[in-house]
Amino acid sequence: MSAVEGGELHSYPNGVPVRRNSYIVEFHDDAHDAHLDTVRNHPSVKVKHHHGHLFKGMTVTVDGAGIPQQLSKHQGVKRVWPNRIHTLSSSKYSGKGSSQTLHEKTGLLKVAKEFGLDGKGVKIGIIDTGVDYGHPDLGGCWKEEGCP
Repeated sequence: MSAVEGGELHSYPNGVPVRRNSYIVEFHDDAHDAHLDTVRNHPSVKVKHHHGHLFKGMTVTVDGAGIPQQLSKHQGVKRVWPNRIHTLSSSKYSGKGSSQTLHEKTGLLKVAKEFGLDGKGVKIGIIDTGVDYGHPDLGGCWKEEGCP
């Protein structure tokens, strides 16, 4: 499967599994709602999820060949690429074992060794400002009439 970036067609390495007709459309940070609407309103595109807080983009399914290339040329679109399928390791966690074993299975030890990270001198602070009940992902309200 191929990824479209800046109107050019790039390929994933052979054997990389992708979801058929499913793409991620990333927009430039300064893209306006009108730019997003051109993708939303495309007759061969169905928006599955709109991302907007940390990543400006959307996950879409398309109906028809050549649609990803068309989308990549829309004003405000930064890149379009196929939705990859990621699978978890088949090893199951039994709830038993040391943190050393867990860190090996997750790759944490490899990364820590590669980057020379041992935790020395690290201080961690947690600041909890509570829950933003007004956030749309949490229903947008709390104990008000019409709240879910």
